[in-house]
Amino acid sequence: MIQRFFSPSKDSHADKSRITSGHLVSKNKRHYLASLLIAVTVAGCGGGSSSAEVTPPVQPPVEPPTEPPVEPPTEPPVEPPTEPPVEPPTEPPVEPPTEPPVEPPTEPPVEPPTDQSSKFDNQLIASAANAELCITQQSNQASLSNCSHSAKAQRWRYQPETQQVINCESSQCLASLGINLIMEDCRDETRQQWHYANDQFTQSGFAIDFDQHNTAVILYPSHSQLNQQWVVPSIVQRYISANDQGAAQYPIALDGGQNLAIKLESFKDALNRLTPLDKPLPYPRDVSQFPGEIESNTRRIDKVITIDREYFEPRHSGWPESQHWVSTGLYAGAGDVVEIVLPTGSSDQANQPTANLSSTNQQGLFALVNVHTDKLSASSHNVASAFQLNRYGNVTQRIALAPGVNRLRSQYGGQIIIESRVSLAAQVAIEFRNVVAAPHFKLGRDSLEDWPSIAQQAAPWGVLEGKNVLLDISKQHLQTIADPVALLTTFDRVVELIRDLAGFEPDSTFGPHRPSTLKQRIVADEQISVGFAHAGYPIMTSPGWQLHELDAVALNGWGNWHEIGHNHQQFCLWSQDFGIESTVNLFSLYVEKAFTGGSRIIHEKRYTNAIGKLQSISDFSFERDADVWDKLVFFMQIVHAYPDKGFDIIRQLNRRYREMTPDQQTYVCNVFQASYNKTYELLSDIIGEDIGRHFSQWGVPIDAETYQQVSQRHPAQSVDISAINPE
Repeated sequence: MIQRFFSPSKDSHADKSRITSGHLVSKNKRHYLASLLIAVTVAGCGGGSSSAEVTPPVQPPVEPPTEPPVEPPTEPPVEPPTEPPVEPPTEPPVEPPTEPPVEPPTEPPVEPPTDQSSKFDNQLIASAANAELCITQQSNQASLSNCSHSAKAQRWRYQPETQQVINCESSQCLASLGINLIMEDCRDETRQQWHYANDQFTQSGFAIDFDQHNTAVILYPSHSQLNQQWVVPSIVQRYISANDQGAAQYPIALDGGQNLAIKLESFKDALNRLTPLDKPLPYPRDVSQFPGEIESNTRRIDKVITIDREYFEPRHSGWPESQHWVSTGLYAGAGDVVEIVLPTGSSDQANQPTANLSSTNQQGLFALVNVHTDKLSASSHNVASAFQLNRYGNVTQRIALAPGVNRLRSQYGGQIIIESRVSLAAQVAIEFRNVVAAPHFKLGRDSLEDWPSIAQQAAPWGVLEGKNVLLDISKQHLQTIADPVALLTTFDRVVELIRDLAGFEPDSTFGPHRPSTLKQRIVADEQISVGFAHAGYPIMTSPGWQLHELDAVALNGWGNWHEIGHNHQQFCLWSQDFGIESTVNLFSLYVEKAFTGGSRIIHEKRYTNAIGKLQSISDFSFERDADVWDKLVFFMQIVHAYPDKGFDIIRQLNRRYREMTPDQQTYVCNVFQASYNKTYELLSDIIGEDIGRHFSQWGVPIDAETYQQVSQRHPAQSVDISAINPE
C-alpha cells in the first residue's frame, strides 16, 4: 500500500492495560492550570520557554512540514492483507479512499465557542495539525513559525463584536487578500472579519488553512479538517475544564458522533506541547503500554555523536524521495527535557562538543523524537474501521536545530533521530544531554557477540541498521531475535534486488542510474493510519507484521517486498496509469523468484483467471475490466513471452523513463494518455517488436498515431502474448 503522508508496532492485545492520559481536574489541579495558563498567555512573562526552544545566538528556522514527502498515487491505495505477510490474501484487497494531507475529524467539535466564549486575548494560535507551529506576524504578512512564548509577534486577540483577529504587538488586523493572509491597519472591512467557531477561523466559506507542503498559512475552502483547526490555549483549557471526564483509557472506542474523548486527548497533547519547559506538563502521559516506560532508576547520560550529512537521492518526475534520518542510538524519556548542542562557531568552546564549524553546516538539521509518525484521528481509515483508537494520536515531535543549545521535551518519549534535509560534504559533532541509551545494532560495526548486551539497553524501542535498511522495533521483539546479522543481510538483499529491477547501477557515482545512498526505514507500530502497512518514509507496519522475524522477509516476505517496491515505483511516468498496486508487485515477483524460485500468481492461477476474462468480455477495457491482479498478469505475460530478456524488459523500461529529459517526463505525467502511449512505445523498442496487438487485446487506450509510428519501426509481435499462461 502506498500512503501519501506519513504520511504511519507492537501487537495489539485484548487484555491491554489502561493508558492514562489525564486526570480529573481537582481544585488544586485547576489552580495549577490557571497559573500555567498565565505563563502560556502573557507575552514574554518570566522568560519561559516552550516545549521546544533554542538558545541564541541563532533562532531556529521555520519548521517545515512534519510529514516526509511521499509521491502520492492518483488512484486510491489498496488495503494490504489483513493478516501477517506470511499468508497474504488471494483476492484483490479492498481499496480505502486516498488520504487527505491531514486526518480530518468525522464530526465538528462539541460546544464551539460562541459570542463572548470565543473571545481571547494575548494568546498563541497554534496549528491543530502541528501544535509546535504558531501563526506569526512577519512584516505585513501572516506566516507560520516555531511557537515561542517570548515572541510578541505570535500574540493575538479576538474580538467577537468586530470579528477581528488582532496582533498584540502591532495592533494590526489579520486580513484576506486572495488566498494569502496579510496584516493591515484595522478598519471595518469584510476581509478583516473572521467567524471563529469549531476551532476554525472562517470567512465567506473559506478558512485559515495550514498548507503543510509549503509550511504556509493560507485561505482555502472550508473543509473542517485538522489543518484548518487552530489551538488557542485559553479556549482549549476552558473546553477541557468543562468536558474532562478523567483519565482516558486506551483503546478509545469511537462513539459514532462527537468522539469527545479523542478530542480531549488532542487538546491535552497541544497544551503539553505549548507548555514552557520550565513548567511541569499539565497532562503527564502514562506511556507504560505505548511507547513504553523507562525504569525509574535508569541513568541519564550525555553523549557526542558525529553525523555525516552527505548523501545522494535521485530526483526526477514520479520518484518518491527517501529521507536522511540518522539513528543516534539514544532515547528521550517521556517528559524529560533533552538538550541537543550544535557548534556555534564562536571562540568560546565551553559548552561545545567540537571545534568551530560554520553555521552553514547546521542548515537543514532537525531533531525528531519518536519514529511513529502516523497521525491518527477518529477519521483515520484504520481507526474508523476498527471503531477505536489504540494509541495516542500524535506521538512524534520535531524541531529545527540551530547552533547552540537546543532544548526539547517529548511528552511521550522516543528514539532520537537527526534529520538532515540538505546534503553537505560535512560531518557535524552533536552533543546530546539527559538521554538514555537505546538498542542500536549496526551491521559492520557490531558483531553477533555484541548483540545480547545491545538488546538489553534500557530504552523500550531500538533499531537494527543494515547497509540498506533501518528496522525500528520494540525492545520486547528485539529480544526475540537470535541473529540480527541474518535478518539485516536478508533485508539488504531485498533492497538490492528491488533497486536492480528499478534499473539502478550499484557502483555508479553519476548519471540517471546512480542509486540512492539512503536507507529504507521500516517501523513497527501499535496502530497506523491506513492499511496493514503503507509505504513512504518511513514504511509503517501494523501489529502482526512480524518485522522481527526472518521468514517474514525471506520465504513469506511478500508484504515487505511490496512496500519497499512502492518506494521504487515511477508513479506518474507509468506505474500510476497501469495500476500502482499492480505494477508494484513486479518487484515482489522478482524478489520472490530470487529467494524461492516460485511465483505467487502462478500458484494462485491468476493467469487462467485473467485470460478467461479476456475471452469472455467483449470489448475488454484495461481500465474498466482488469482488476489489480489482471494488470500484473498483463506485464508478466510480456516477461514470459521473451524469456531471453525476461525481467530485463521491466528493468530497461524503468531506465528509459529515467533517461528522459525533465520536460519529457513532465509531459508524460501531465498529458492524458501519454503514459499509455509512451509505455507501449518503449516496451516495443526494448523488445524489438511491435507489441501493439497485446495492448489492443487488453484494451489499453493507445492512440492511432502511436500505433502507426511503432508499426513503422518494428515488425509485428512474433508471439501471441495475451494467450501466454505459465501455469
